[in-house]
Amino acid sequence: MVIASDQEYEVSVEWQIEVSYFPVQEIDLFYEQVGVIMPNPFDPNRDNLCGLYFTAKEQKEYSINIYNVAGQFVKSVNSEFIEQKRESLVYQAQWNGRNEKSVICTYGLYLFKISIENKTYIKKMLILH
Repeated sequence: MVIASDQEYEVSVEWQIEVSYFPVQEIDLFYEQVGVIMPNPFDPNRDNLCGLYFTAKEQKEYSINIYNVAGQFVKSVNSEFIEQKRESLVYQAQWNGRNEKSVICTYGLYLFKISIENKTYIKKMLILH
């Protein structure tokens, strides 16, 4: 319990922490992992490209689309295999900050949507000018 007081008021706050345990059965939590976006924030006028890195244990069908914060489609990007680390394949997708018409996107928040078979991951990226 935490008690804080001054001349007029006394406030007490009590926290209760509950820990639950459940076994994970036959699920590999790190089968796929979507990593960092670098650089983030990204300035298309200064930085050539920003990269998104992700891993998978085997080659799969995937798609990477970029959307603005309003949910409007901006561009699809491709990725390429860059190296193998332990049992995982590392991929990199690069974006130049331009939309499908090759126009530099305005500043703001953008979303990378990575779909690997039936799973979807979303990563946020900020463009600054």
